[in-house]
Amino acid sequence: MIPRPALCGAGLFLGTFGAGNGRGGGYVQSVPPTCMNINYLISILCLVMWIVALVDCLKSSTPNKIVWIIVIILLPFLGSILWFILGKSGRA
Repeated sequence: MIPRPALCGAGLFLGTFGAGNGRGGGYVQSVPPTCMNINYLISILCLVMWIVALVDCLKSSTPNKIVWIIVIILLPFLGSILWFILGKSGRA
């Protein structure tokens, strides 16, 4: 009997591997289409936020521009949020 998934994201895959015929093979549950659509939407929004933060930082005249660019590139989600909260407030 295959358990029905109740969660989107990482909680969906807990306990889905390793069951099966005893030879190490298992089964993989499929992701419901609504969860896939939400995941795609969140991914696209994060990508757009990252691009906007990077372009905004490149166009800015902050003295620490190189540091902010490195932070935004190395930490895409967190760096973008930090730029919008801390980096833009440092400008006049």
